[in-house]
Amino acid sequence: MDQQESWVVCNAVGAEAEEDRQQQRLSGISESEADVDLARTRKVQTGWKPNPHTYRKAVGTAEVVCGAVLAFVPGALKEVSNVALLGIMLNDIYAHYSLDEGLEKMSPSIVFALLLTCRIVIFLQALAAEPKSVFDKKQRLDTSPMDNKVEEKKEQ
Repeated sequence: MDQQESWVVCNAVGAEAEEDRQQQRLSGISESEADVDLARTRKVQTGWKPNPHTYRKAVGTAEVVCGAVLAFVPGALKEVSNVALLGIMLNDIYAHYSLDEGLEKMSPSIVFALLLTCRIVIFLQALAAEPKSVFDKKQRLDTSPMDNKVEEKKEQ
């Protein structure tokens, strides 16, 4: 859609909104009630229009940085980048859905979002399976079967 077509669409939507307001004024509804009613019946846009080139570069940079952190940096920062990438992918899926582009455009984002979700689930399962303190881990190591066999032989 080029700029002239989008201007025509915006004017058409604005004209419809103005007609609705005039009809509500004639019916005796105040302007504030009419605006609330209009917001309920129509999608209200924020009016924020980022520069597409800057937006694309910012999202692309965030994806590359988070991907590098995910690949090379250990620790909690890896999980933060995983969540950030998942958020970017969910935004991408929503953008394709709202533009009604179909599954062929959404499928790479869906697959990658599922992979990131699986990675989070595995991390949470591993976190739940770890011992709660250092002493639990030490006690588990002290009571290994090999140590028990060695102690039995020493006693004999």
